[in-house]
Amino acid sequence: MTTGAPATEGAPWVDPAAVAALFDPVVVVAQAHVGELAFSELPAPARDRMTGFTVPLRRRTYTAGRLAAARATAAVTGLPQWLGADEHGIPAWPVGTWGSLSHTNEIALCVTSVAPDTGLGVDIEPLDSAGELHAAVRYVCTPAERERVAASARPAEAVLRVFCAKEALYKALPARDQRGLSMRSVELDWSEPAAPYAPSTLVAVTGPAPGAEARCAVIGTHMVAAVTLPSTGLSRGRPHPGASGQSGARGGKLADAQRADPQPA
Repeated sequence: MTTGAPATEGAPWVDPAAVAALFDPVVVVAQAHVGELAFSELPAPARDRMTGFTVPLRRRTYTAGRLAAARATAAVTGLPQWLGADEHGIPAWPVGTWGSLSHTNEIALCVTSVAPDTGLGVDIEPLDSAGELHAAVRYVCTPAERERVAASARPAEAVLRVFCAKEALYKALPARDQRGLSMRSVELDWSEPAAPYAPSTLVAVTGPAPGAEARCAVIGTHMVAAVTLPSTGLSRGRPHPGASGQSGARGGKLADAQRADPQPA
């Protein structure tokens, strides 16, 4: 199921049906443009816990994420739910729903499901961020992953795929399993795609969820990764390590990865 407002002319937009196709079970997908709604226009429960956000871009991306979540939860529950957050900034999903948020500097994406005890993780990255991530490969990849990246015909694309998959995987984990994780806490295995930016599946071989699969696909001008972790007793929040409940902006994500894992292997 998909939902969301029409794209504005010239703005990036992701095909929600293509995002939903990456998930099993069925999810609702919604999105919002950064700047579509002002931070001051958020309902108080969604705004008050984040008054410490003083950087304008961070406020805009946070607001877009909440707007996307309101659209997704409206499709599930019949009413838009403006997500609040706990003391750590982790989104508080309505009872009986599970979800995940991600954003770039221009667009926010939300996936939501009512499948019982399901950990969802989504990540969206601009394709043009591949070079920046490749420059930070030692923060993103384990030594074994770096060897595979170096041997790849398209190393920047490979790092982007690994980063996107790990972001989605970390968000799908219960909050209790995220403590102390860095980008190199999970090692992934994958087959080299036959064509540039072809869909692919990456599998966790080490870390808190061995065997977990991340499905990656290029949708428009973005790479999107999806992870579903059927489990029981999942905690409500699913941020990536070092973040406050949803993916940070491009520069913020790299900064988080570097702070979480500052020493080269």
